[in-house]
Amino acid sequence: MTLGGRSQRPVTGKLLFLSSGERFDACAATSDGAYPGSTLTRHLVLTDRFLVDDFTVVSAQEQQVDWFAHALSGELRPLAVAAAPTTIVPGDKDAYQHLSDATARAVDGDTRWDFLADPANPQAPILRLRLAGAGPEQLIATTGIGYRVDQRVPCLIRRRTAANTRFTAVYDLSGSGDAVRGVRASASPKRVIVTTAAGDWDLILGDEGVTCTPPPTP
Repeated sequence: MTLGGRSQRPVTGKLLFLSSGERFDACAATSDGAYPGSTLTRHLVLTDRFLVDDFTVVSAQEQQVDWFAHALSGELRPLAVAAAPTTIVPGDKDAYQHLSDATARAVDGDTRWDFLADPANPQAPILRLRLAGAGPEQLIATTGIGYRVDQRVPCLIRRRTAANTRFTAVYDLSGSGDAVRGVRASASPKRVIVTTAAGDWDLILGDEGVTCTPPPTP
């Protein structure tokens, strides 16, 4: 996550909780020092088939907010994204200069993306990413760096201009992209519903823990 196209300050955030429940593990952390005047809060919920990543930004002023996802893979491919891509330069400093071959799409709604382990092999594993729509945003597909500057890694950026915003994403860990069928996010309370072949996982994300209602065990 970056705000205003700037690097985060090197601070230690606060762990809100780390817990386990019925068929899931969860944690949350917050920081008001990475960007003075802004509070970042992130919830993670892990099951054996998917990972929920829910990131909230609360700021004193409107600014560019970028959420990042990257994976060691061969290619990033959009699924059912109707908007045509246009060439873009995401930024020129604070590590943005390492991004190359960037294209942007203007979207308003849910989208799906695949990180392909080997684009030439249809049997190779994929990491499917489902993004819950939360109003207009720019989706930027680009190539960044991995563990080394010369290691090229596909990267997806969700870009919005906002003071307060929330990004909800679900990573399908099945390797085939068919474990998760949909994702919905709502507020008051902060909730994520993940639809799977077995039914819905109903997650309420709080500062002290996650209330999880899983589907019946097959």
